[in-house]
Amino acid sequence: MTAMNKKEKYAITGAVGVGIIAGVKNAFDQLDNRAPGQKFDWWQLIRKTLYGSAVGAVGGFAVGAICDYNNSLEKPLNTDEFLTDLAAMMAMHKNDPLYVSLEKKAALLIRLLKSRFPDEIKNVPYKYGSTEAGSALKDEADIDLCMECYPGSFRSTEEMYAEVEEYLKDLVGLYGIVKVRSQRVSIGVYFSVRGEKRKIDVTPKKLTYGTNQDTSGYLFVNRQGIFETHGRTKTDVQLLKSIKLTDTQRHILIVLKHLRNVKEMPISSPLLQMLIRYTYEAYRGEMPKRFTKKVLLVLQYIADNIESIVVKSPENTNNILTKDISSSDKALIRRICLEVINDFQYQPNSIIDHFDE
Repeated sequence: MTAMNKKEKYAITGAVGVGIIAGVKNAFDQLDNRAPGQKFDWWQLIRKTLYGSAVGAVGGFAVGAICDYNNSLEKPLNTDEFLTDLAAMMAMHKNDPLYVSLEKKAALLIRLLKSRFPDEIKNVPYKYGSTEAGSALKDEADIDLCMECYPGSFRSTEEMYAEVEEYLKDLVGLYGIVKVRSQRVSIGVYFSVRGEKRKIDVTPKKLTYGTNQDTSGYLFVNRQGIFETHGRTKTDVQLLKSIKLTDTQRHILIVLKHLRNVKEMPISSPLLQMLIRYTYEAYRGEMPKRFTKKVLLVLQYIADNIESIVVKSPENTNNILTKDISSSDKALIRRICLEVINDFQYQPNSIIDHFDE
C-alpha cells in the first residue's frame, strides 16, 4: 500500500480541522447575537463549515505540497547498510572483553554450584538464552545458566529454589558477587565486572522422571503479586536452546529489540523471536531480498496480528507469550509498527530516525 502524500494528508486534516473550528465559531456567534425569538440558522452553519473546510483544504494542500517537494529532494540513503551496521554495533559479541570477563564468572559459578550440590546436580550447569544465541544487546546482556537436578534431589521445586538461593546469597562479598536477587523463575547473581554491574541468572530445574533422553523438568515460580501464589511450571530448556534463528533472523531480532527499547514497546524478546519465525513461515519463499524490507515485513506481520494472535512458547504450550499483554499495549505495539512502516513508505530515510532516536 502506498503511503498518503502530505498534500492529501494535510488537505484532509486542514479541511476537517478548519471546518470544525469555523462551524463551532458560527454556532457560538449565532447563539450570542441572535435576537429574542430568532431561530438558529442551520444553513448558515453548514455554509460556514463548508467554507472553512475549503479554506483549510487549500491551505493544507499548499503546506503539504511544499513538504512533498522538499521530501523529493532528499537524497536516498542506504538503509540496509544502516540497519546491518546497527545490528553489529548493538549486539553483544563473544569476543567483547566484558562478555569474556562475565563468561569467566559464569564458569566460576558453575564450579561453585557443582561443588555445593554434587549429589543433586545431574548435568553440568550450562549456558542458554539470548547471549548464548548471539541475539543479546550489549547494553543489557547477561548470561543464563540452567542447573538441572535429579528428579528426587529435592522434595519440591520450592525447596530446590530456596536452597540454591540461600547458598548464592552466602557468596555475596566473595568472587566479585555484589548482590543476589530472587526473580520469577531464576536467581539473579550480580557481579562487578570491569567496573560494571553485570548479572548471571541461575535457573534451577528439577528434572521429571523419565528416560535419560528426557530433558523436561519443572521450575519454581515465585509469587509476583499479592494475589498470586507460588507455583511451578514445566519447561524444556534444552529444547529452547535447540531452536535457532538464521543469521539474518538474528540480526532482525537485534534491531527490533533496539527499536523496542527506543520506542518503549511492551513486547518481550521471546515473543519477538517467535513473531519473526512466524513471519518467515507465513511468507515462505516470498521474503524480500533487502534487509530493510525484511524488517518492515516483520513489523507489518506484528501490526496485522498482535491484537488477535495467540503465541505459545515452543517448550511448553501452556506458556502463552501473548497472555499478559493488555489490549492497550497491543494497540500501542500496532501503532508503533505502522508508524515506522508508513513513514518509510513516504520517505525511506525516515527509518534511520526511528532506529536512531
